[in-house]
Amino acid sequence: MPNSPVTAPVFLRYCARCGRRYDWRRSTSSSLKMTYCNTLCECADLGFTIDGLLRLEVSPAPSSSQRSRQAQKKRVREMSISPTAQTLASHTHHWLIDEPNGPLSQGTCRACGATKVFRNWIEEIEMATNKDWATAA
Repeated sequence: MPNSPVTAPVFLRYCARCGRRYDWRRSTSSSLKMTYCNTLCECADLGFTIDGLLRLEVSPAPSSSQRSRQAQKKRVREMSISPTAQTLASHTHHWLIDEPNGPLSQGTCRACGATKVFRNWIEEIEMATNKDWATAA
């Protein structure tokens, strides 16, 4: 059955994005079935889908007085929080920990320079020394 309805060349197209052959009747792209094999190719090529564009709700642009009030509020917020306090409030430490040399190692934060001492073992487990390993072998 070379020309069955499923494999008929009339229904086969090449995707404009990926170049793959596809049956346009089975494309998940609802508006551009004859161009794209699926909505992913449509979105990747256009940056949006036609369905998404049709469903888009446009909100009215704020007036100039609303924009100036929003900008003023933003400036007041920025001035009320000092940069160092703002940085420390949202700061997550990224520790650089020294090589293990004994039971403790020194750690330094890459961002703020804070220091902290870290244990090189888990408390529940007894720390084995090199002598212990040598006698066990």
